[in-house]
Amino acid sequence: MTLSKEEQILAKELFNTDESIVLDTIKILEEKGNEKFIEPLLEVLSSAQSELVKEKTTSLLQEMKNTKAMASFLDLYLEERFRKASAYTLQVVWNANLDASAHLDQLVELALQNDLQTTLEAATVIDSLPGPFEEEQVLDSILQCKTYIDDTSADETRKPLVNDILSVLEDINMHV
Repeated sequence: MTLSKEEQILAKELFNTDESIVLDTIKILEEKGNEKFIEPLLEVLSSAQSELVKEKTTSLLQEMKNTKAMASFLDLYLEERFRKASAYTLQVVWNANLDASAHLDQLVELALQNDLQTTLEAATVIDSLPGPFEEEQVLDSILQCKTYIDDTSADETRKPLVNDILSVLEDINMHV
């Protein structure tokens, strides 16, 4: 997406080393932001060291509820380069009430391959998905969860959440 000169300056300021400039830029984007800023904001979530910057960026993404912005977000949030920010991007999906049903298998993958917080966020999103779902995705996701639960080297603290995800998937499977 092509950015105007002013938008390019704003996008660049999101990566300033001065946290106050980044926070001021986020405030400006609360007024002027659009779908063109989804990718830079996801990059900020993945690279920012400051929890405050991450919180403000997450909040801004949740507020960008126009159709183009959310379609752009759904196209990008699962990309490998944004995996470090998965817990935050899943919060956006949940809090913005986005329908990520088409991404069921990728959400399960995020739940299984990341930390406890991401697993919790993914479980919350998966539990709220309205569907419809593709049977193959549901069956693959069930298999992934069962494999994780049976894996003796898997994180024991996450297994109860994965078991909850498995229960949701089995309920979905009964209705596919």
